[in-house]
Amino acid sequence: PLEASQRSSTREILLSIRDFITAKFKRGVSSFTMKRREKQKERIEAREKKIENEEGKLKLGNLIKPPQSIGNIFSNITNFLLFLAGGILFNILGLEKLLKGIEKTLLLHTEKLRQQKNKLEKISSLWDGSTPMIIDEFENENWYSYDMEYLDSVHGWELLEFSNRKDFFLQKIIRGMKEQIYFDEYDIDGMEWLNAHLQSKIFPRLNQTNDILSKVCNDSNLIINGISTKSINSFFEGDISYYSPTKKCIVHGDLSFENIFVNSNTEQIKFIDPDGSDFYDVPELDLGKMHQSVSMKYSQWNIDDWSMNGNRFFISNNFFTGENDLKLLINELWADVLNEDLERVRRKSIFYSVLHLIRLIPYKMKIDIGYSILSALLVRYWLEYLRKYI
Repeated sequence: PLEASQRSSTREILLSIRDFITAKFKRGVSSFTMKRREKQKERIEAREKKIENEEGKLKLGNLIKPPQSIGNIFSNITNFLLFLAGGILFNILGLEKLLKGIEKTLLLHTEKLRQQKNKLEKISSLWDGSTPMIIDEFENENWYSYDMEYLDSVHGWELLEFSNRKDFFLQKIIRGMKEQIYFDEYDIDGMEWLNAHLQSKIFPRLNQTNDILSKVCNDSNLIINGISTKSINSFFEGDISYYSPTKKCIVHGDLSFENIFVNSNTEQIKFIDPDGSDFYDVPELDLGKMHQSVSMKYSQWNIDDWSMNGNRFFISNNFFTGENDLKLLINELWADVLNEDLERVRRKSIFYSVLHLIRLIPYKMKIDIGYSILSALLVRYWLEYLRKYI
């Protein structure tokens, strides 16, 4: 009876995954991958030409991109099926463990999506029309998704990253966030928050086993672009109270240029993909994300943007040129948001951008270790900049 019950339970899990693959992935184009939708469509069309069988062409036109949390494991649904089938054939005894792992991943992603949708609705309720309209929501015991308004280039929408009117839209965005979103604030113990943030979200990301990455993070003396730098941890062992926040408010949480759509025809703004963890957090996190887009040039990273020669490392000069006027504009606008002097905001913009880059290190490793090393090199370089030159 126990064995039969286990078989029945495994069968139910398999049926749930079948439903997840064959039904839930075909629920229109998911809005949480909206910004990559056009590129995805091209990939799908190319793939459709190749995937045929005796019963006819496999209909992939309405597949959405796999959830981000398992997207790092399974680059597309075909790979997912191959992986699952291969796992079963390779080790039938490990099937239950595999299914439980998949179930856990889906549950985590489901919760993240739900929180993200709730934050979008909250932001929209405070700043009317500032997020795409939620069109539909679907949930059962195995899966959760939501669909939202599609912002396409035909109607004038583009990412802020590609806009030639960044200065205009940044003024509208930052002033709008101050008036419509950040106003709901309360005071906090800044050092208490900062220490907790470092312990839970920053320091664990610096424990790396890759030799080069560990060297970049931990060596006491490393030369980067001709500058002698100290270890990353050594910066946080000093007095960092200057960078502590003073308040919490509702934040976007991932306010990079890649998560902001703008429309030059209507001059509208719409935010997508907020961080779904906390409604209330420190606004400096949003400042750091904006600085990451401008100074760290995150969307333009290439694997050959760094090199090494023994104990000497080199970062591409692309990271240190251009857009000074845009940086100044952002810092001036944020000085008004934080009610702090321009110099402190300038330092904070670098500091909080560095914290975001540290959190990227393990994530980038899943793509290519070279990107993780680049992220760590930028962290070390900019912390040294804060230490020596400001």
